[in-house]
Amino acid sequence: MNAGRALLAALAVAACVGPAAAQIVARPPDGTYTYKIERRGKVLATTQIVWAKNDDGAIELTETATIGTRRYFTQTTFDPATMHERTYKGGSADGGQANAVLDDDTVTLTFEGDARSFRLITDTSSIMIDDALVSFSAALPAVAHADTANSLTAVITALPAAAKVQISPEGKAPPSDLPPNDVGIDVILNNTQATLWYGKSTLVLDRLEDVTRGITIDRVIQ
Repeated sequence: MNAGRALLAALAVAACVGPAAAQIVARPPDGTYTYKIERRGKVLATTQIVWAKNDDGAIELTETATIGTRRYFTQTTFDPATMHERTYKGGSADGGQANAVLDDDTVTLTFEGDARSFRLITDTSSIMIDDALVSFSAALPAVAHADTANSLTAVITALPAAAKVQISPEGKAPPSDLPPNDVGIDVILNNTQATLWYGKSTLVLDRLEDVTRGITIDRVIQ
């Protein structure tokens, strides 16, 4: 083998044994998504969800919600390789702010100086913060899709407490006013049952039907 061929062979071997490219899981495309929240035909609130990537490379999900005259915000980051939640902060313009730091096993949630820790519930795959706004539900399709999760741990800020989220596939065709390729998952959390409909390829939430409380969350498509 001449020197040129030997060099090419060595480079080929190095390429095969070199470090693998970092895995990037699927998630909704970057952009702004608007939702309206209704209960029995009455609009309760509107909210905007923004998917993006921050300067540290983490997936970032922010939300700005208007409920009556009050405005609420949340900012959540996710690991781009696993879609596991890593940080959370949220609150209102004239109220307190909650902050959380998460790893694969624990959450430390701080509100007005009071810090509490919660552990991953047995037989669940990851932990998320649920503050009763839309961002928790908007992230669920991507989080569940990342590791085909059928159960998660949710830390409910209003209590605060940890609860198990049960997820199962919805076998029915989507409602006629949603895109025909939408798929659904049934979600049970803290005695509340809902169906989430989302794009099969985009993982964008199109509708949440909360059958327990009679609440519907619809994406506003311009």
